[in-house]
Amino acid sequence: MDNVVVKIIGVQKDIYGEETCIETTVLGRYYLKNGVHYLTYIDEPLSREGFQTTTLLKVYSDHIILARTGNVEQRQVFRLGDRTSSTYATPYGNMELSILTRQIKADFRVASGAIDIAYDLEVDGQWQSENVLSITIQEGQNFGH
Repeated sequence: MDNVVVKIIGVQKDIYGEETCIETTVLGRYYLKNGVHYLTYIDEPLSREGFQTTTLLKVYSDHIILARTGNVEQRQVFRLGDRTSSTYATPYGNMELSILTRQIKADFRVASGAIDIAYDLEVDGQWQSENVLSITIQEGQNFGH
């Protein structure tokens, strides 16, 4: 298992065309097992009041599974052209999410990798936004190395 620097950029475009961008960089762990790429990290924006949220991405050849545990609980599948549903559980209540994956790409090299997912998001049956999630990983133990 390798220590990696994980850069996450999430862009949401709402019904009015307004974009919101959230960018964060964290330390994580990456490994490859039986042809599946695994990336795990503490999701700082979702960790609140002393409770952490751990995000695990399992990258298969034809789909990606995002699993969150801790302060926020969720298991979401991204598969090109498919609409998938999940429950987004928080300490304040649950939301039902529906995702339509429009684009999915993963590219891993010896010391780096990139994951790009474009999808539409519905919350409790109502369309919310077009989203792009871009994750890059780079081998290393410290930020900036």
